[in-house]
Amino acid sequence: MTNSETGRVEFSDYKGHPIINLFIGNETQSFNFGLRKAEKVLANIDEIREFVDKHRNPPSDAGYEEGPSGEGSIPPASEMP
Repeated sequence: MTNSETGRVEFSDYKGHPIINLFIGNETQSFNFGLRKAEKVLANIDEIREFVDKHRNPPSDAGYEEGPSGEGSIPPASEMP
């Protein structure tokens, strides 16, 4: 699955457990996590958005910016559904 704004996402499994793999920047890097961490992220999404907004340097007016290693960042909470 690919979303032009957020990058490529793949779903797979590890030892019989579902995982999600999120690709960063030019897709040479990625990170993955399983269902329990995904549930924690969803349960705390507002706090995660606040964290990103607070620590983004400098704030992005466009809602998307490249980080120091080329990865994209999360749009400000005010611009997310």
